[in-house]
Amino acid sequence: GYSTYEVFTGGTALYFDTGTMVIVLVTAGRYLEATAKIRTSSALHSLLELRPNVACVIRLGEEKEVQTADISVGEIVKVLPGERNALDGIIVEGRTSANESFLTGESLPVAKEPGAKVFAATINGEGAILVRTTAIESHTLHAQFVGLMEKAQRTRSPIQLLVDRISFIFIPAVIGIAAATLIGWMVFGTMTAAVLHALTVLVVSCPCALGIGTPLATTIAIARAAEEGILIRSTAILEKLSSVDTVVFDKTGTLTGGKFIVASVAPHLGTLNDLISMAASLENNSEHLIGKAILSYAEEKNIPRGECRDVRSIPGRGIRGEVRIDGQWRNVIVGNRKLVTESGSEVNIEMSDSAVEGTGTLFVACDGVVHGVIHISDTLRPDAISTAATLLGKNIQVGILSGDSQAIVDSLASQLHPRFSLGELLPNEKVDELRKLRSEGKIVMMVGDGINDAPALSTADVGVALGSATDLTKENADVTIIGTQLAKIPWLLSLGEKTYRIIQWNLFWAFIYNIAGIILAALGFLDPIIAACAMIASSVFIIINSRRLSALH
Repeated sequence: GYSTYEVFTGGTALYFDTGTMVIVLVTAGRYLEATAKIRTSSALHSLLELRPNVACVIRLGEEKEVQTADISVGEIVKVLPGERNALDGIIVEGRTSANESFLTGESLPVAKEPGAKVFAATINGEGAILVRTTAIESHTLHAQFVGLMEKAQRTRSPIQLLVDRISFIFIPAVIGIAAATLIGWMVFGTMTAAVLHALTVLVVSCPCALGIGTPLATTIAIARAAEEGILIRSTAILEKLSSVDTVVFDKTGTLTGGKFIVASVAPHLGTLNDLISMAASLENNSEHLIGKAILSYAEEKNIPRGECRDVRSIPGRGIRGEVRIDGQWRNVIVGNRKLVTESGSEVNIEMSDSAVEGTGTLFVACDGVVHGVIHISDTLRPDAISTAATLLGKNIQVGILSGDSQAIVDSLASQLHPRFSLGELLPNEKVDELRKLRSEGKIVMMVGDGINDAPALSTADVGVALGSATDLTKENADVTIIGTQLAKIPWLLSLGEKTYRIIQWNLFWAFIYNIAGIILAALGFLDPIIAACAMIASSVFIIINSRRLSALH
């Protein structure tokens, strides 16, 4: 209003730019908040698309395509190989394996037979099955999964409230001081002096420095992180990074690289070469990831493969067939304990402490006699051990939450030395564990890469997804690390800590500057032009201080 008056009276004291600057900063903040909400909505929509809208239901002996929403509990649904299950249910006919990684994080397909449970949106393996439904569309584990994500995102509270809290008190106080200055100078001075000194109070206290102290530092920090291959989804998350005291990792695809290897071979009869030769001969006819691991091991050790016939894969359980050994055809089976025992072979091999039985344990039997065991494992990422050690060295607790078997998780934990390591967890159970940690006052970072980690990433104070993560997980994560460099996590925490310190210094300077400036302006020692220059000087200091983040190594 005063600037407008100056325009029409030929004056030069114009301060339109100050008002414009504040409006631009506020609008930019609202824009970033709105775009983040839009991305979240699209991520939830992608998750909903995993569940099929129609399914093949058997009614009165006939197969009919029915909308998933119209299927009742107790109906029989036919699921072909490669299809997604429409609803939760129990298999009544057929054998297969199921890819449940999106729910459990299990690194290997899970064997399914009559009586086994299957879940909506999981992928059926190589066998056709009939499933009796146990839940309607809105009550499936998948639906609960979506609900957990929505709830976790709704309850995530804003982080950067410090400036708002200061402004809530600061702005009314400044207006009151300006009014008091106007009245005081009207009583003890002239009207012109009263207006100019009151105006100076408003100009010198303009919260430009207060307004840019946080967003400038966070913007520079985000740009610096991008140079390191780290994408930070929200500026607000940097404050949380500074106070993280617990880092929780998913196992499969996060600590491990998703490449299967032969971890150990334990011959019971014959030599190691004989055992691997029998297994590799059968697996040469399979495209399974475990089979490829055995073949790679055989090639690395230069172990020859024999001729095979009548080879048959048993979904989720193993492979069997005849292998020519020393000129004779022998019946060979490579598979889990259940397949081998059902074929008439007695398994009397004790697992050693260094080779616990788990998902990747394969027994090799020949003509009804078990000849040994092959252990398959998912390899640790090269920097997993060093990353855990660095975090522990910074007094940051490390934990593992996984859907894989407890035995495999324990084996992994022996190398990383985490504070806790829990296996066989469903997504909602991971969420429960994270909530428990937060209820103890911990500031928790969750690191994952699969869709099954999305609710946990949303529940944690800070969610971090690796670059190999699914699009959905990235949308639910606060930070995405391009590639698979776990070593970036300690660096990220250091960036957050330094950014928060700089923000604190920026706000401290802006606050002290404003207090001093207001006192001087109210007493008449400043005029509007000097006040405007002081305001610019304050902003320049904050810019220089924030630029220190660009040099972080």
